[in-house]
Amino acid sequence: ISWFDTIEGNKEDLPAPVNVTAYLKNTTLIVRLPKKHVYRNYIVSIRPEFSDQYWKYEATNVTETQETIVIEHFPLDKNVNYQMKISGVKFGRESRSSREFPLLVDYDFVETTISPDPEPEEITTKATVEDKRRIVKEPPL
Repeated sequence: ISWFDTIEGNKEDLPAPVNVTAYLKNTTLIVRLPKKHVYRNYIVSIRPEFSDQYWKYEATNVTETQETIVIEHFPLDKNVNYQMKISGVKFGRESRSSREFPLLVDYDFVETTISPDPEPEEITTKATVEDKRRIVKEPPL
């Protein structure tokens, strides 16, 4: 009887994504990926600092040249600090997760500046044909 191990080292191990940053601007989550990343699908996991429960979002069909993942209308409270981690999916297998890193919140809202009213232009009325007609009252007959 011979025994052997069928596991071959870490050859098949999918590495965790590295050099990933993310920030929340208004209600949009923007995840920046490094150039020439190896995964087409990513799983973004976010949790509040005070909780162990994650919200997960799967980004699919991310191209090799795509450097950002934009998730609009992401419902996060700006008054809470969040931690995030990301993992890649390749051939139906999920990679190891990256280390948790803080999710940055961009408080610089887009300010709408109201410009002062423009100077009122001189009102010039052009006389129309009807204005030029002179109404003549005839005496009654």
